[in-house]
Amino acid sequence: MVPMRGRSSDTLGVHRDGSLGLAFVDGDHSVEGTLRDLRLMWPKVHDRGGLLLLHDAVATESKDTEGVIIDNEVRIALKRFCKEEAVKFFDIPGTWGLVAMFKGDTSPWANGNSGLKFF
Repeated sequence: MVPMRGRSSDTLGVHRDGSLGLAFVDGDHSVEGTLRDLRLMWPKVHDRGGLLLLHDAVATESKDTEGVIIDNEVRIALKRFCKEEAVKFFDIPGTWGLVAMFKGDTSPWANGNSGLKFF
């Protein structure tokens, strides 16, 4: 594993589409920046079971005056991206907003298997 640090728009050019089995994103925490990172990274993830981990997509219990949950900007972008791409994401318990997204029909959750445990 070789960590790549820098702006995703600069560092992702070294990877072919579909070449990454695992990608970890902990970048710009704005909605626009997170969407940009996800949109640039997702094509690089392998189509048959590749895993993308996104950090700081913290689920909150805070609600506005109308009872609607207030998400942080990373989570807002995550939900928007997953809706655009028809992808599910899964919160990893005991972390500070770490979520997993598997790509392709070989993911552990492709057939509704929610029994996978993270430690």
